[in-house]
Amino acid sequence: MPSRPITLRTLSLSLALCGVLLASVPASSYAAEAPVVPPSSGSPAPSSPMPAALAELVQKMSELRPSTARLALTLDLKAQDPKAPGGTINVLMSGLLAEVGVEPPAAAVTTSSGAGSGEKVRLVHGHVYIYMPFLDRFDGRRPWVEMSEARYERDDAAGVGVAFARQTNARVDPFASVIAEIDDSHDFRELGPSDVHGQAVTGFAMTPLPSTPPTPGQSGLTAKQEAELQAAARRLGKSTSTIEVFIAADGLPVHTRTTVTLGPIATVASEEVIATDFPLIVAPPPARQTIGFRALRKIETKLTPK
Repeated sequence: MPSRPITLRTLSLSLALCGVLLASVPASSYAAEAPVVPPSSGSPAPSSPMPAALAELVQKMSELRPSTARLALTLDLKAQDPKAPGGTINVLMSGLLAEVGVEPPAAAVTTSSGAGSGEKVRLVHGHVYIYMPFLDRFDGRRPWVEMSEARYERDDAAGVGVAFARQTNARVDPFASVIAEIDDSHDFRELGPSDVHGQAVTGFAMTPLPSTPPTPGQSGLTAKQEAELQAAARRLGKSTSTIEVFIAADGLPVHTRTTVTLGPIATVASEEVIATDFPLIVAPPPARQTIGFRALRKIETKLTPK
């Protein structure tokens, strides 16, 4: 996902819209960012076919069945604003380290942000536990909150680890989203061999095809939110995106990087597969340190001024 000043409301709407755009492409790598080329207003340029080397690696990727995976993800946003120092706003939206298991689904996720705030999440036996340090002062030193997977994915924006754990199971290609985005892209560019943290990889850049807007009511947003995001998109201008994928010889997508521009806003989502097939044990926190979702809501109600 104009150089006029960006208001806080416009920025927050833009962040949400960029998140929707990024959700349709795989998060990508720490390698050098490829230039984003906007589509020509004239006749369409010929699209380069998928290189044979990439097709072979994608086939190998589809055959991978890791039992566990350790991922590092970041989401970085930069926005042009004449009123900001240096004329830009730079926000590190999140830094996420996720360790996930396939069968049974399990996950341990730690997030951090540029402001220093963070979150810890565990998925164990279909239950999600969220670490909220502020609760330690209000509820008998019980900083963990237990809730169902469905409630967590519906109410919490940091459900990346849980979503990944749900997707990586024995019946689904673990890297199906990366494969789908490669298959649905065009304008392929070979970046050649390189080295990522001591691992030999081959890089490719591509442009994803325009995504189909979700059917009204199917995006998970209310009608009002959908209208606000559409209005923000019209104000901000044209959106372009680029994907870079760096794949090892066995088909493992070691690094992916997605750049989305939306008018004056540029968002970069990065993902690094650090390790696979390692022993993973995720245990629930002690019961004496855990409260339920309803207890959390009662505490929040007491803390919220009328």
